[in-house]
Amino acid sequence: MNERQKLLKSATSMLGALQKGQHSTQEEKRIELMVEKRFNEYLAKMGTVGTPVTLQKGFTYDIEEGDEVPAEYQDASDYMKDMVRTSVLKSRGKDDEKWLREDLQLFNDKALTVAHAVRRPIHTLKMWQEFNAKMGKSASFAKAIDNATSGKGLEWIPTEFSSMFIDRMEGQYQVFNLFDRVTIPMGLGTLKVPAMGGVAQLYKISGSTDDDVAKILATQPGTRNISLTPVKLGARVELEVDAIEDAAVALVDIIQTELITAATRTLDEVVLSGDISTTHQDTDVTNDADARKSWDGLRRIATIIDASKTVKFDLSNAAIAIADIKQAVQAMASGINLYNNVEDLVMIVNQFGYWQLIVLTQVLTRDLFGDAATITNGRLTGIFGIPIIQSQKIRSDLNATGTYDGTTVDRTEFIFVNKRAYLVGDKRAVTIKSEEVLATDRMRSVITLRKDFKHKFQDDQPTVTIQYNGTTT
Repeated sequence: MNERQKLLKSATSMLGALQKGQHSTQEEKRIELMVEKRFNEYLAKMGTVGTPVTLQKGFTYDIEEGDEVPAEYQDASDYMKDMVRTSVLKSRGKDDEKWLREDLQLFNDKALTVAHAVRRPIHTLKMWQEFNAKMGKSASFAKAIDNATSGKGLEWIPTEFSSMFIDRMEGQYQVFNLFDRVTIPMGLGTLKVPAMGGVAQLYKISGSTDDDVAKILATQPGTRNISLTPVKLGARVELEVDAIEDAAVALVDIIQTELITAATRTLDEVVLSGDISTTHQDTDVTNDADARKSWDGLRRIATIIDASKTVKFDLSNAAIAIADIKQAVQAMASGINLYNNVEDLVMIVNQFGYWQLIVLTQVLTRDLFGDAATITNGRLTGIFGIPIIQSQKIRSDLNATGTYDGTTVDRTEFIFVNKRAYLVGDKRAVTIKSEEVLATDRMRSVITLRKDFKHKFQDDQPTVTIQYNGTTT
């Protein structure tokens, strides 16, 4: 075997290993560079003159933790990621930079959606070529996305949705958006956040005339840490989309809306009904991959708290009354720890609960509720100053104990929560994967994101209460 044959055999062997798809993104990059080198050495031995061989990237967009960009591509990649991840409203510099960032983010999201709808790499799309030509007029963009030169942006491919897309998605959360949020830095698996067992208290500090100054009294509220470890969640949608780029471009808004709706509904549901117990509180949650096994949600946390402080109350298959609301709110106090300040509270209900609220005698008529009477305007935004949040993820198929058993499926519940008592851990990166389902001739797309949700206080603090076993008739 001569030297040329050895080079060709080596390159072919490595290419076969690459096509098996069993390597990490970083390892694939290394193999790609080696294959390119071997083929070009082979061409040189053959005396071939022309454009060097450059492998086209595969259809892999799901970037996992720990994947790194090789050093020779670091500058261009970092520049583009910053452009995509930073909010347009927070852009520094002149208006042309904001225009550039906004244009890039709009294209990033559209190209990512279209590529997965038609199952083609982004750099092969007509819209990719047109966008490069347009953005090439910007000196800063052209420097980072020189598609003719290796190391100057050739390897940059949109892998995650932009800050603009994420802001749009987060704006549709009904429940998830209620709580304080901490951004977990990229590359950090777990973020520890200081928390307390109760509410801190102020003490009077006495003056002193000697050197022995009295110490300030310690509240000792049970200081502790909570660990935010983001869980990877995926929301799936299936769409019938022609494998034609122009058709997919026309449907971008519909596809993105479906993806956003799937993600927001999933997160709201997990915040309400999550349970990490070996046996979930609801018997219809049996699969370990079910998103509702990602963390303990409000229903499960209320059950845990109820073991030491009564925070769950039985409506006895009746409609809710004003006295029941008062009972739930009053229960959110424990000694000096008051979690029932109305400015911190929300009441979360579904459509059945909402209709029970708007027909309460105390809010129904003008003589009792004035111009805000629900008989007149059909709306009720709050009671006792507590905002009412409607969520269809409040279950209406529960039994008399407030859980799902598949037998009694006509009861609902009302959740009262102090929104400052909970914390959301957030990794803002949102990615998309897709596959063709041949049996149904449909495209299945999955949007993936990483989140966590934690109670900030100890498990004996009544930060959430529930009126359960409510009627749905």
